[in-house]
Amino acid sequence: MLKKLYELGYFNYQKYIIEHMKELSLNSDETIILINILDFYKDDKTLSSEKLSQRLSLTKAKIDKALASLLERQYYEIYINYDNGIGQEYISLDGFFNKAEAFIDANSSMSDDELHLVCQYISKEMNRILTSQELEIIQSMVIEDRYSLDDIKKAREVLKINKKLLTMKNLAQALVVKSEPVKPVNNVLKDFINNIK
Repeated sequence: MLKKLYELGYFNYQKYIIEHMKELSLNSDETIILINILDFYKDDKTLSSEKLSQRLSLTKAKIDKALASLLERQYYEIYINYDNGIGQEYISLDGFFNKAEAFIDANSSMSDDELHLVCQYISKEMNRILTSQELEIIQSMVIEDRYSLDDIKKAREVLKINKKLLTMKNLAQALVVKSEPVKPVNNVLKDFINNIK
């Protein structure tokens, strides 16, 4: 599925690889090389370390080391296609797409459960059914921004303490602000401060 999205131009592989380089066990050189392989792969199914070295500011040794590591870990495969008795070396990126899909599948079931719980919680707190726009915002918060139910609950508490209405805008702002909520000031202290003025 990801391969088809990539071929149609709908898969933002640069963003995906950069955001998940740790999960994909990629170092910085391998990340840059893999992104560039995917850039070239759209037009040319061959792989040239010379072409990569012209485009990147990496030494040929670093490029070769990253390519060998990616090949060893099956991010791509090399095969030979014979046309009129002449063999041409090509690459297949099915290994990368399979790894990416497996990672997404493993996380989507976890995200789906979390998403369902967050939607139930917010719906209960708002005391109404959520609109489609609110559901999209929540989906983005949980899946893309990776906020958990605990994060949402903490943000809701911040809104309650600050006496703000629970809206998607306020919730998003409360999630971004990582500081502890401001505790209400004791009435005696308020009176004292007012008397000083």
